[in-house]
Amino acid sequence: NSLARVEHRIGSINIDSKMGVLNITLDDHDVKAMRQQLEEILTTSLKPLESFLSCYDDFQFVINDRPKLKKYFESRHTIEEYGAVITKYRQTAMTMQEKLKFITCSSMIRFDCTVLNDYLNHTSEILAQRVLKHVAQETIKDSMRIKDEFKEIVEILNKRSGRSEQLVDAEAYMKKVNKEILPQKKK
Repeated sequence: NSLARVEHRIGSINIDSKMGVLNITLDDHDVKAMRQQLEEILTTSLKPLESFLSCYDDFQFVINDRPKLKKYFESRHTIEEYGAVITKYRQTAMTMQEKLKFITCSSMIRFDCTVLNDYLNHTSEILAQRVLKHVAQETIKDSMRIKDEFKEIVEILNKRSGRSEQLVDAEAYMKKVNKEILPQKKK
């Protein structure tokens, strides 16, 4: 009997009193008791989801690294450093596929993370592809520069104008290429 009365009274909170239904205040004991019970149900239902979402903490960097890559590309890195970054993103994607659940349920809530997991996996692969693309572009630039420098050396050597200064300069440059530039490319 009192439950029906509370339901009618809750329904009358925003109804004009001219309709013959009593207005109640939020201080009413029955309303407070129902509110506390609803809060308790929601709290116990959401607690497991909170711990479930904490498993994403290890993968937040995937979202945060997107804008950081441009700054990373501004400085020069070795091929090993680039390889480590690519491996990090690819292994992160594999780890996410192994560890993250796609659907979880608590007593009242079903939480579907399929879209979020797919987004994080896709973003991780995109970051790895961006690093690969940057490495490819840098390799092409370096190859073109080396090719042009060798062409200049060949032209100087083919001229053989008899001036020993040009031959000495060409020989010094070849030594520099062998000692400094080629070892850097092997890295």
